[in-house]
Amino acid sequence: MYFNVSFMQSESVFCNNIAHAENEEAVKNHYSKYAWHSVSPASEYDIETAKMRGMPIIEIETKKDGKR
Repeated sequence: MYFNVSFMQSESVFCNNIAHAENEEAVKNHYSKYAWHSVSPASEYDIETAKMRGMPIIEIETKKDGKR
């Protein structure tokens, strides 16, 4: 599944990514190191737009216990 991710990298720097993972929990776990993050399902349009713009799509592997 693909997800839109927004997160606060530093006090005044916010970033957006597309993440690819088996489930939303894995994405939330991956980005939990940041003070603030938001995860939502990505649409096909979001994914294609990211690819056309050359934006990275973050691959998040999930262990068998469902955690990153």
